[in-house]
Amino acid sequence: MHPKPVGLIVLLVMLCSCIVTTVQINSASTQTVDASASDSSDDWPMYLHDAAHTGTSDNVAPIAHDLLWTFDTHKEPNSQSLVGSSPAIVNGVVYIGSDDGELFALNAYTGDLIWNRTLGYLSTSSPAVVDGVVYVSVWEGTNYALNASNGEVIWSNNRRYSGSSPAVVDNVFYISESGNVTAMNATNGEYIWRYYIGTNGGNTPIVADGSVFISDSGYVFAINASTGELRWSRTFRISNTYNSPAYANGVLYFVCSDELSYALNATDGSTIWSTGTGYSADHSPTVADDKVIVPTSGSGVSVLETTTGERLWKYPVSPGMGSSCAVAGGRVYVAGNDGSIAALDINSGAKLWSYALSNTGTSSSPAVANGILYIRGVNGVVYAFGKSNQASVSVSPVVGLVGTNHIISVSGSGFSSGASVTATANDSAITVNNAVADLVGHFSGTITFNPQTPCGLYNIAFSDGQGNVASTSYVIAPYPSHSWPMFMQNPQRTGTADNNTLIENKLLWKFDVDNTGSLNSVTSSAAIAGGIVYDASKNGYLYALDASTGRCFWRYNCGDGLLASPVVLDGVVYIGNINGVNAIDAYKGTLKWKTSEVDAFISTPAVSDGMLYVGSFADDSLCAFRVSDGGLVWRFVAGDYVNSSPVVAGDTVYVGSDDHYLYALNAATGTLKWKFLCSGSESYDGLSASPVVVNGTVYVTSYDGNVYALNAQTGERIWNHTTAHLSSTIASPSYSNGVIYQSADKKLFALNASTGDELWQFMSTLHIQSSPAVAAGVVYIGGNDGILSALNASSGVQIWQYNLGSSIIASASIADCVIYVGARNGSLYAIGAYQSTDSPVPPAIITPTLSPSPSPSPAPTQSSNDNQPTEAPTDTPTATPEPTEPYEEPATSAHPTRNTKPHSQQQDLTPLWVGGGIAGFVAVLGGLGLIRYNRRRAYKLELQKEG
Repeated sequence: MHPKPVGLIVLLVMLCSCIVTTVQINSASTQTVDASASDSSDDWPMYLHDAAHTGTSDNVAPIAHDLLWTFDTHKEPNSQSLVGSSPAIVNGVVYIGSDDGELFALNAYTGDLIWNRTLGYLSTSSPAVVDGVVYVSVWEGTNYALNASNGEVIWSNNRRYSGSSPAVVDNVFYISESGNVTAMNATNGEYIWRYYIGTNGGNTPIVADGSVFISDSGYVFAINASTGELRWSRTFRISNTYNSPAYANGVLYFVCSDELSYALNATDGSTIWSTGTGYSADHSPTVADDKVIVPTSGSGVSVLETTTGERLWKYPVSPGMGSSCAVAGGRVYVAGNDGSIAALDINSGAKLWSYALSNTGTSSSPAVANGILYIRGVNGVVYAFGKSNQASVSVSPVVGLVGTNHIISVSGSGFSSGASVTATANDSAITVNNAVADLVGHFSGTITFNPQTPCGLYNIAFSDGQGNVASTSYVIAPYPSHSWPMFMQNPQRTGTADNNTLIENKLLWKFDVDNTGSLNSVTSSAAIAGGIVYDASKNGYLYALDASTGRCFWRYNCGDGLLASPVVLDGVVYIGNINGVNAIDAYKGTLKWKTSEVDAFISTPAVSDGMLYVGSFADDSLCAFRVSDGGLVWRFVAGDYVNSSPVVAGDTVYVGSDDHYLYALNAATGTLKWKFLCSGSESYDGLSASPVVVNGTVYVTSYDGNVYALNAQTGERIWNHTTAHLSSTIASPSYSNGVIYQSADKKLFALNASTGDELWQFMSTLHIQSSPAVAAGVVYIGGNDGILSALNASSGVQIWQYNLGSSIIASASIADCVIYVGARNGSLYAIGAYQSTDSPVPPAIITPTLSPSPSPSPAPTQSSNDNQPTEAPTDTPTATPEPTEPYEEPATSAHPTRNTKPHSQQQDLTPLWVGGGIAGFVAVLGGLGLIRYNRRRAYKLELQKEG
């Protein structure tokens, strides 16, 4: 229950002096229900389930989240709730109060009204239902015990105002009121004891192991439940806090206004641990599966380990939490102040489902009983979610690699009790293990496809032979051949695809990432392999999508945002963020390993010969890890941030740093071969762009707008070309057919790769932050104006353009005649017509056929050369012992004309970041493979004015 602000409380107290308490029985709607049966273990009998406020039970979680029914508790339509009575569910009846003093009893399965009672003029608390009696309090100052069958009053007594909900244990009714904790006989309402705690008295007490615990205004009290004597008390920061503690296994969990969550020894109140989680104004923690679920007022929900307080994961909710959480069946149900409710996996925090209840706010905490989720929105409407009458099934995983064993878990509901469920895949019978439906129509089993099963889409239908049929699908992905597995396509970062036809400018599909507030931009460059697109968002999630349809196979929560671009190789996706590099199974979406020695990786990794190379801006270093287990092999320390994405060619790793140098390192040992100073005449120069290595030449772009061509063996300069002075160039160059393509400011330049001479330039209306991609003689480039352009690679003439309607910071990725590119609006776009030859339609009958094991194409290599570098090596790496989850098509109307001009007509370009803004400047430019935390002060301020 959510108490009113203090100012409103004072007003209510004044009103109470003029109010005569009444109890009105609405006989017209009165029905009688059987409440004589004992409470079921699958019920949710009171606020946060039990008197200890664990917020969890052994209830079956909803197999599906169909909206079963709604019921409006308000007398006045479209009115807003100030205090939220949370539902209690017992014996097939939902009991819930309203803001105007009504208590409702509803059929839990249909939402039909059974009875309602007018108990007063102000809000009712969350009811507790025990042994056929409903206990509830009204804000204006009356406690009630009602017959659960018909709502008739058994007893009532007057008290002072309170927002507390009752707790009923061993025939004793506990409640807080006006600075007191009170115990009453639950049979007749007579007072047993009262203890004065001296606070506002609005919080709900919890009862466990013979003690009553209550927190209020920065204090925590433990009171003897039998005698009312104080056992102990603790003082924290004095401030108004309206959350109740939770109890489990002798430990009290509590959130204080100093933004810390505490675990206290319930025996003496001593602190076991404390962890920073953020402020929780009136939302209580819950405890389940050795985890503490902490809702916060401003940032979402954090899940902590019960023993140590270590944060296991965090799910952002904007603009904060709307209530406490509920847990059932391994799912955490979270309600946000944006009016939404979501189901999260308790182990990973992955979002499994969400629903918008209203425009803003939630008014009650969720409750789960008998496979149905109940919650009351701020609009006063009670919602019930669960499985509708139709059968349904789901499989996990939903995609696998051809040539491997596919053991697929199946979960179904809505089938006939005791029936054996059979299945077909593309109309051919397959075996379902453990496929007998239980008493409520659920079953959980497995199906298997052998390694010889051809790749493609398999429609799997399940039936119980009694008219209940449900279907789903499973994808067997081909071994990657035509692909774009990393930022700029390959380890040499050429940015050139193997497509041989012009891509059409039509939308194939659009995928919207999870909206966690403003941090949902897609600024990283997608990786594509085997018909699967992998891309990340600043919301912290990595997504795996069907390349042809945009269907989401899985999503993985990497934690905090600021993700680099992913790399996929040999069935593993590698991606870095500020907490480290994650190695994730490409088909299951599960974590294989995560680095621990070093963090702050915004550089896109390079993977080659069993090693992963990635730059860190935390300690100005390039790190090399083993891909087998994530162990650190070596670290090379530069003189400033290493945001550049490294390039591997032969036995050499090339990487730039903000210290103005391009480094060439031995890939095996990290020792310096040579380094080249790229300008450095300005204090804000640096190398955040990634180099390109082709035919023994390294091409790299400095932040001052110069493109350099260097001898890959010696580091000697071959040529340099100035695109635009102080251009804030952080985009990486691309190479194709003897031409270097480089974006700078509002232009795209084409340079002769041998001489550096300018061939042509293309003018955009706003700044271009993304790197160009090249395929079949066409250059594809996106800009801050939201326009994706296709240009003739020889002349720079625009062939077509497509308006995404949002700034494009990510670099485009190309595979199977489709361009995949993200935008700042939180969407990933697929432009073109999918023409893969890797995913043939499977035959109607699954016939095992032997086929040779597929093998990847060999990666291009370059001969190594250990000639004398331009500057003698002075730096050596630090040695490290070897450690053992409705499409809307964007407008395609004409955009303001872009100009293609010869170099002689080049305009004086003032750096513009409009559309990208300074946020785009500081954000993860994942498609660029870098982050630009610009410490180079004056220029950053100039850009900020434009953002």
